[in-house]
Amino acid sequence: MGEKIQQPQGFITQLRSTNTIHDATKKSEEQDKTFVSLNSDIEAAIKKIEIAFLDKAVADYNTALDEEKTIIESLAALISDTDGKVLNDAIRQEASAALADAQKTIEETVDTKNLGAVKKATTNLTQQLATLKEKISALTESNHAYEQQQQQSEAAHAASYKNSYQHSNNSQSASTGSERWDYSSGINPDGSPSTFSNPSGHDVKPNYIPYR
Repeated sequence: MGEKIQQPQGFITQLRSTNTIHDATKKSEEQDKTFVSLNSDIEAAIKKIEIAFLDKAVADYNTALDEEKTIIESLAALISDTDGKVLNDAIRQEASAALADAQKTIEETVDTKNLGAVKKATTNLTQQLATLKEKISALTESNHAYEQQQQQSEAAHAASYKNSYQHSNNSQSASTGSERWDYSSGINPDGSPSTFSNPSGHDVKPNYIPYR
């Protein structure tokens, strides 16, 4: 029998190392594929979240924009209706200035694909809406105060006219009563003697004897 040739120990060690490296490399490649797949899934999920955030932000912006347009119409109508009908016209002028600023804001172009720009525009609209509502409230109160003052003035004028009219009537009544002539004295107001026919012959003097 021939002798069994033994492989050198160094060769066996090298072969084992090579197999180990190969297995490790294969495993690493599989892990890399898994990581790449997970990374793609994560990126897709993040993208969906970003889109959802942007959609919500755009919806909020459009809601604020529609509300501002409605408030602008209301304030414009109120400013027109209260011309000369407020106690303090400075309030009306301030409302007009706020209205002009708001009209400029709604005409500005907003990049609805930029989340930061949309959020900033929405914040500006929200702050401006609060200002417009304050101006509407102040202008309405000033208008109500003006109308109340007018009503009080008209009532005072009517009361003054009524008192003056009654005083005039009372004065005329007193004057007329004092100028009545007592014809029972037998003398007319001009000094001429008054005549009275008394068929009964009784000594009677009427309360009133006209001129004759």
